[in-house]
Amino acid sequence: ILGASFLVLPGLPKEWNPNAFGEFGIWELSAMMASELCLGITIAVMSRIMMETVVLGGHLMDRDMGFAMASIMDPGAEGQRTVISLIFLNVLLLIFVIIDAHHDFLRIALISFDTIGPGEFVMNDTVNNTIIDFTANMFLVGFKISLPIFCVILIINIGMAFMAKFGQEFEVMMLSFPVRLGLGLFTVVMLLPIIIQVFTSLIDDFLFNLLELLT
Repeated sequence: ILGASFLVLPGLPKEWNPNAFGEFGIWELSAMMASELCLGITIAVMSRIMMETVVLGGHLMDRDMGFAMASIMDPGAEGQRTVISLIFLNVLLLIFVIIDAHHDFLRIALISFDTIGPGEFVMNDTVNNTIIDFTANMFLVGFKISLPIFCVILIINIGMAFMAKFGQEFEVMMLSFPVRLGLGLFTVVMLLPIIIQVFTSLIDDFLFNLLELLT
């Protein structure tokens, strides 16, 4: 964050000089700091929602495949995450860097300096509606990511139900675990190109909504 601050420092408008804020009192400066704090929290929440979208999709996949109990420590979240969800999160961050989305993020920050002055950010209905629409769309994307695995596991469960009904000698419970795991992982691997496209579209939607919010 400190490095990014130094990168955008040369792009600050020339009228943003210390003399421009010399007449402000403690209450005006406090209100300005509160406005900037709200802006930072809004951007952070939108970024978090984008990341939690792929985590949600991965968690639903893990639950259907039987990976829900296998968790890995995530230092960034200071908690446990399931295997596929953590892999998806790392893939999302990798794609974010590969497609130069971090450069677009900095460009949007520079544009916002010309459109939103210090202390001018207000949590109005437009901002609230943008965040609500973005959040609703992200939840929808999370469920779409896990939908193929859900369909595959549903077909497997139906097949296992027929085997349990007509083949009493089969250990359906013991047989279902490797079948669900194997076919689930195979489906994830086959869907990787589509998942990458979904992640790219997710990042584009995030940047578009962020640009709309800050301009």
